[in-house]
Amino acid sequence: MINDGKKISIGSPNLNDCTVKAEVISETKGPKVVAFKYRRRKGSSKKKHGHRQKYSKVKITEIVQGKSK
Repeated sequence: MINDGKKISIGSPNLNDCTVKAEVISETKGPKVVAFKYRRRKGSSKKKHGHRQKYSKVKITEIVQGKSK
């Protein structure tokens, strides 16, 4: 969706050639997520694994309608 002050353009046929310019402000990791699987009475059937999701904070600087390089 683009609003230029006079006209609002929404959707695929109207906005085929749009470019969004942005800058990355920071990159960080989210909280630790731990998954633990345990099957009872299977001997040593335990599995623990986890990860931290990575996030990027982005600032949109400009939205240009039409082709721009």
